[in-house]
Amino acid sequence: MNRIIVSGNLVRDAEMRYTPQGTAVVEFRIGVRDDLLKKREDRSVFLDIVLFGQRAEALYKYLLKGKSVLIEGRLDVKTNKTQDGRTFTNVQVYANTLEFISKKGEVAEEEIIVEEPSIESETPEEEISPESQ
Repeated sequence: MNRIIVSGNLVRDAEMRYTPQGTAVVEFRIGVRDDLLKKREDRSVFLDIVLFGQRAEALYKYLLKGKSVLIEGRLDVKTNKTQDGRTFTNVQVYANTLEFISKKGEVAEEEIIVEEPSIESETPEEEISPESQ
């Protein structure tokens, strides 16, 4: 089973694009504080989050820098090479559910929870290949 549940803050506004087949793809990055290391150093882990389809279009305008989100999805780790031959790892979460979290003392906006049964059913693998980005 490949399932991850993570919460964090958007580090920049989301970006939206469309696949050649017309499917909306929204991508954004969140910073997740590593509380286990809190006493030793202030450390964050950054994850790229990907949403597809109608839910991506519906949530795009709300996914702004600083917003707190709770995400459940599928983890994907890819190793790539730069043009100069260096290897890097990219960690992405293909979101199944996304919930906005209000911060302490903040009046909660209307919560938007979007669920779909499976990303695979809506987005064939060829639509998310690096060539389509």
